[in-house]
Amino acid sequence: MSQNIFIFHGDNIPAIINESQTWIEKFKAKYKDDFDIQIVENNKDFHIQKLILESQTVPFLCQKKLIIAKNILDKFEKEYLPKLLKVADSTILLFIEHQRLKKTDKQLSKLLKSVEVKQFDSNKQSATKIIENLSREHSTNLATKYKTQLSSNFEKDAYKLTNTTLQLIAYSKENQLTDEIFYKLTDIKQTPNIFAFLDTLFVNKQKTLQLYKQLSDHDPDPYKLLYMIIWHLKTLSQIKSGSTENLKPFIVQKHSRTAKKISQTQLNAILSHILKIDQQSKTGLINTNDELSGAIQMALFQMT
Repeated sequence: MSQNIFIFHGDNIPAIINESQTWIEKFKAKYKDDFDIQIVENNKDFHIQKLILESQTVPFLCQKKLIIAKNILDKFEKEYLPKLLKVADSTILLFIEHQRLKKTDKQLSKLLKSVEVKQFDSNKQSATKIIENLSREHSTNLATKYKTQLSSNFEKDAYKLTNTTLQLIAYSKENQLTDEIFYKLTDIKQTPNIFAFLDTLFVNKQKTLQLYKQLSDHDPDPYKLLYMIIWHLKTLSQIKSGSTENLKPFIVQKHSRTAKKISQTQLNAILSHILKIDQQSKTGLINTNDELSGAIQMALFQMT
């Protein structure tokens, strides 16, 4: 295995940048003034043969020469790869790739097995660490719910995670960061809140239908909504009748206010209607998702 060639690759770009900077600084400290560094990037003037020639040339008046080659391993003819292993003893070659290299490529796989390789993968843990480091660096602490959303949505795109987090930090230094602003700045599609929808039943018909449409657009499977509505109506019925032994206290507390606003007659009527829709969907009288969604909307419009 070559002791002179190193490869950092993966989709966790901030981690690669941090590691390579630390690695370079340590290398500089080791060789002090006797150090020559060159950065090679993929552009119109680049050709792999130039890199090969440079790596095989001894440094001038320096003990060691460091060549940093950025994002080039997947950009040229693979037959040149074996020649990269013949670097001069006085040359250190560091490849930095802002993507995960394809080990299925025969020549590239052979190179990866012959040199020192470190892979940087994005995941929720590393995403959370990136957010925490940026927050600490800029003395700004984002709300936990925003950090969770960032980690979940950008865990596989560390570059976008970093830029988006910095944008939010910059905004929050001068303004109050609200949910509306957060979703607008991050371009994350907001997941509708099923419980916010349920809480509007018998309270605000227009809001009920508006939230139902948002939920349907987000997840076109109406059965999930149907069963949540049934659960909610049965819960309200138990609270109205005082039969709350099997309900958790926080559920009773959360829905008691809604239960007080409707009569048992209203509740029985819509629950009976919704259960009838459920039965029709199971017996084939309602065949498609569109038919089921339409039946639910009609019931909500007529009976709430």
